Amino acid sequence: MNNTTKDSNTKAEAFPQAKAAPPKKRCLVCNKRVGLTGFHCRCGGLFCAIHRADTAHNCTFDFATEANANLETKLIKVDNSRDQLVI
Repeated sequence: MNNTTKDSNTKAEAFPQAKAAPPKKRCLVCNKRVGLTGFHCRCGGLFCAIHRADTAHNCTFDFATEANANLETKLIKVDNSRDQLVI
């Protein structure tokens, strides 16, 4: 009997367990499968074509603050005189 338990243990060790399948890509609002057509939002969610707009999924990302910060870094301030630029 000990011989059969050894054989079953060696068979289990010979075949490693299969890896778990990756999670399905689904819309966070309607749970619809999106596959390759899913849209990643800046709030970190994955959405279908219907819920991709920020108003359609109650987005928590603040687009206005990011836009203002982006403008502050890219704008060049101009002084009253035309000859000098203040960066």
